[in-house]
Amino acid sequence: MPPFRILLVDDNEDWFHILRRCLEAPEYLISYFATAEAAITGAASLNPQLAILDVHMPDLSGHELCARLRLIPGLERLPVLSWSAYPMEKVKSLNIGADGFVSKTSSKTVLKATVAAILRRVALDTGLILRGDLSLDPRANSVSLDGRPVASLTLKEFLFFSAIVEKSPEPVSRDELHDRLHQVGDALESRALETLVTRIRRRLGRPLADRIRGSRRFGWIYLPDAGPRPSRRGPPPR
Repeated sequence: MPPFRILLVDDNEDWFHILRRCLEAPEYLISYFATAEAAITGAASLNPQLAILDVHMPDLSGHELCARLRLIPGLERLPVLSWSAYPMEKVKSLNIGADGFVSKTSSKTVLKATVAAILRRVALDTGLILRGDLSLDPRANSVSLDGRPVASLTLKEFLFFSAIVEKSPEPVSRDELHDRLHQVGDALESRALETLVTRIRRRLGRPLADRIRGSRRFGWIYLPDAGPRPSRRGPPPR
């Protein structure tokens, strides 16, 4: 999955560097603008998934900018996080339509948690499946790890993998997986699931392949914290 695109508007560039250090992770791509008018001009081409707006700007307030950005075609539902050095701005910001508010005096932990919460809602709106460092995009049947694309799967491969990821850390039975895959094709032969798992592991590569564990008698499980398999002769257990 490509990184979440964040638009930051603040007339003090120091806050951009502070925010970038707080959100220093591959899943975030931050574009900075020092003026509201520059942000309005650039927002359409950037198509951000979140806007972080300083409330007090010299050319246009963050409250006015929030409304202006949402007039841009395609950004009508743009999530907005207001931030200010003045905590008393919180109520006004939420009343004018901001999705959240963070004081500039808040801790790094609060800022990161607030941004993550808003972007989780974005993921739900777009159908993304997020589990720790893993993200699955059903629109393209694609898999990303730490914000970096790993593989594009076939529909059956994606349905299998998303099924065990969604239910993690609980295992998914063979019968459940057969039923899910039967919806997009003919019934699978008895060994078809083992063949499918082998193919998925090959496409994903390590470390994701090592996170798929299974039992021929029951089914399979996705273990995000699974360590490396012990070295052994012969093929890895299916």
